[in-house]
Amino acid sequence: MNITNEQLTKLEKLAQNATPSPWYNSGPDDHGPGEFVLGGGPPDSANEGLVAVAVRYGHHEKDKANANHIAAMDPDTVLALIAEMRLLREKVKADCCIQLSALQKKDNELRAAQQRAIESLKELASLRNRIEELEFENSQVIDAHTNLITSTATDKIEIQRFRARMAELEGK
Repeated sequence: MNITNEQLTKLEKLAQNATPSPWYNSGPDDHGPGEFVLGGGPPDSANEGLVAVAVRYGHHEKDKANANHIAAMDPDTVLALIAEMRLLREKVKADCCIQLSALQKKDNELRAAQQRAIESLKELASLRNRIEELEFENSQVIDAHTNLITSTATDKIEIQRFRARMAELEGK
């Protein structure tokens, strides 16, 4: 069962307006069946008065337990329970705020790390593209040098053939 703040306030007012504590079970009385709960002052004091009679017709074995329960829930006890409940609610609320703040901080850190990772991936993709461009340019330079070397070798062979032919023609 969840008790709302409004219900707590209502219980608090009821306890404040009830017969003052302490309450106690005075036991059975000559006036009739049941257990009698007295309060308003210590037993046998001038302020003592009847608070409740615990009677379950046909179920007398519960009369004493009911009277003890009623006496245990005297106004001071109820007010202390309400104060403790409010204190615990505030503590839970404060703890939740602290935990929420920590989770929000961690979330912000993770989002920043995610953004850095995204930027790193973009940079990596850019670097990969540049590497591909450089590899292509390098292959073109290698092809050009290969062609030059091949052309130079061919030219040397041609020159040697021309020299041989010239020597042949000069010798005739």
